[in-house]
Amino acid sequence: MMRPLGFLFVFTLSLLTACAAQTSQSAQDMNKSDADELILKSIVVLQSESDPVDQDKRSAEALNLEEGCRVLSSIIAEYFAMKENVNILSPMQQESLTGTFIGNLHKRARYIGMQAQGDAVLITHLIDYRKLEGKKYGANEPASVSFDYSLIHLESGKTLCKGSFEETQKTLLSDLLSFGKASKRNFEFVSAETLLREGVERKFGDCRYLTTTP
Repeated sequence: MMRPLGFLFVFTLSLLTACAAQTSQSAQDMNKSDADELILKSIVVLQSESDPVDQDKRSAEALNLEEGCRVLSSIIAEYFAMKENVNILSPMQQESLTGTFIGNLHKRARYIGMQAQGDAVLITHLIDYRKLEGKKYGANEPASVSFDYSLIHLESGKTLCKGSFEETQKTLLSDLLSFGKASKRNFEFVSAETLLREGVERKFGDCRYLTTTP
């Protein structure tokens, strides 16, 4: 009698374990499926920011970053012009929704996004913005830009998409692999604004929530 009961116990335990594992796997698959089918009814877009600069170090670089943030914000607004589920906050709206909230960029962005009743919030951080010095066929200093972005799901706080873009334009002779890119630019030195626009289109186009193409 002991052996059959022992065998039955082991068989039952194995069956329960297998069912539990299958249920767990199904739950994982369901969660993955939910993430894949996530629909964002409203994306809140914040104004581009850069790292703060000490007041006693307000150099040409700091002024360039301020200008670059305005340029990047404008380019992003143009990029989303035809996307109906995107809510681009003006500086005044953003300041009003921030109120007295204190926190890092990620927490502050999430707070503002929730105040604006969005499903996700997009933040862009400008790292470098140096304008073209010289002429389009003979630059003394080529344009250089660098930025990164994050799209944060407000309910969960998880990052849905993120990316970074960095480019300092080079001459064709110094970078022979850039022939295709140089050809598209008519073999000219382009502005920092153009580099930013190319970066936004390329990086946002990689995120299925931000792409503006069907």
